[in-house]
Amino acid sequence: MNNEGNISIRIVGQFNGKAISPNNYDIRLARSVIDNIILLLGDHLKDKTQPNVYSIEEGSLVNIVKTSKQRAVEIAAMLTMFSTTLNIDALETNTSRAMNGFRDLAMRNNIEFSLSTSESTDTPFHIKPDTQFVHNENVWVEAELYFFGKLIDAGGKEKSNIHLVTDFGTLTISADKEYLASLERNPLYKEYGVVVKGKQNIITGEIDYKTLTLIELKGFSLQFDEDYLNEKINLASQTWDGVDVDEYIREVRGGGAL
Repeated sequence: MNNEGNISIRIVGQFNGKAISPNNYDIRLARSVIDNIILLLGDHLKDKTQPNVYSIEEGSLVNIVKTSKQRAVEIAAMLTMFSTTLNIDALETNTSRAMNGFRDLAMRNNIEFSLSTSESTDTPFHIKPDTQFVHNENVWVEAELYFFGKLIDAGGKEKSNIHLVTDFGTLTISADKEYLASLERNPLYKEYGVVVKGKQNIITGEIDYKTLTLIELKGFSLQFDEDYLNEKINLASQTWDGVDVDEYIREVRGGGAL
């Protein structure tokens, strides 16, 4: 009896004006795709009797990972269930992180993923740049976030924003026009540490990149800034002063045990 199955992730899109293929597959995108595949496989990676063999094939670009038939059946069932609800919070943590990972890659790189397995009976599950998952509102909070990259655009006639090129894609961050106008020198094509606020999932750590709003641009430096760190710690300490952290977490989780 053959106990072998596989997971298939097809990518459709373009790099530098050419259809994506094994010949122009960006290594950074490949690394991110593999990271998400590992999350999907989960504990099955620990099965030493079932090696996981990874290959890239033609057909736009298809990532194939051999795994056990059992895991292929489980993922096929998950994709069928998930396609009907798109409720990301109904998934296990690692699976949720993987699906969010594919969605974020699709959005940042303007590409499409089609997920299926050797045991799938339905059509592949598609994740496009405009795919929106359903979330439970109580797991999203406003957070202060930090990114590092090169600023390639700033401004806008109606809605002002900046575009920041990072190691994992280009971010569009809403920005106040007066703040941008106050910058004393041309900020374009320089490296920055960027402080923003945005929505973050407290369970999966996922960031809603469409909610990012600029707080501050800071000159990029690899030097450790102890004074800046202590300033942020002091501000956070004042915010949480008098708050029962355990009780707060219990409320966020809906009254469940810690």
